[in-house]
Amino acid sequence: MKWRGRRETGATAGAPGPEPARATTDRPSGDGLPRVAVITMTRDSGPVLRRWVDHYQRQVGADDVFVIDDHSVDGSTDDLPCTVLRLPYLDKYTFEPSRMGILSGLAKSLLFAYDAVLLADADEFVVADPARHASLRHFAAARRGTDVAGVLGYNVVHRIGVEPELDFDAPSLLSQREFARFTP
Repeated sequence: MKWRGRRETGATAGAPGPEPARATTDRPSGDGLPRVAVITMTRDSGPVLRRWVDHYQRQVGADDVFVIDDHSVDGSTDDLPCTVLRLPYLDKYTFEPSRMGILSGLAKSLLFAYDAVLLADADEFVVADPARHASLRHFAAARRGTDVAGVLGYNVVHRIGVEPELDFDAPSLLSQREFARFTP
């Protein structure tokens, strides 16, 4: 998962450069917060993908979530309330270089319309510290001028035989698990 933000100025070697030309029209949000796009690439993610879309739409806005579908056949990308881009078969290069090239290229392109772009896998839910930031857009506002921000991650652990399968219709997924493992 990566967070990419656009610098406020065209700084070179620590010296501020000229401000890039900006459009003069009002932004759709009208709230002065940065526009943030969130993107993932997925194949057959099941019900967790809809949860992912819902989570990020609450954080950044309904029109600012993008799912790149790598030939899902389980219906998980059908009828999502966000932009879904369906890819041709990735047979020019091996999968991981193709995936990262597509995501990096899309993220870089979205920075022409957005102030920051968050890349997250379909099972990764990034949350800004609620004691400091009301949303990911508020987090982005606090990080203006930063090119990249990292996150602290942890994997929720399913103790098979002790905990039941996840109920994706329940209001909270995290309340169904007791353990997590921090990841570097």
